[in-house]
Amino acid sequence: MTQYTILCLASYFKGGRFLEECKAQGCYTILLTKEELRDEAWPRHAIDELLLMPTLLKQPDITYAVSYLCRHWRIDRIVMSRRWPNCASICACRGWAVRKRACFAIN
Repeated sequence: MTQYTILCLASYFKGGRFLEECKAQGCYTILLTKEELRDEAWPRHAIDELLLMPTLLKQPDITYAVSYLCRHWRIDRIVMSRRWPNCASICACRGWAVRKRACFAIN
């Protein structure tokens, strides 16, 4: 069975059940969120890596951060809210396709 790496971008506290389901399906989960959300009740047992940034709205910082993560992990999916302001640019910098709420690697 292939283990997928899922990068979840969260600009507010939401998505705990999704993270738990990813982990239950055998995925390696990375959560990238704002520093101010560090102490929220995230399902820590379902998160392999918790990464924090001062803000997630400043470009090009978020694009650089995601690109940097892709150097160290093979990111199979990036999942974010549909309202994420930089969705297209984050995925475009990796040459990925945007489908609804996720970016998919095009191999």
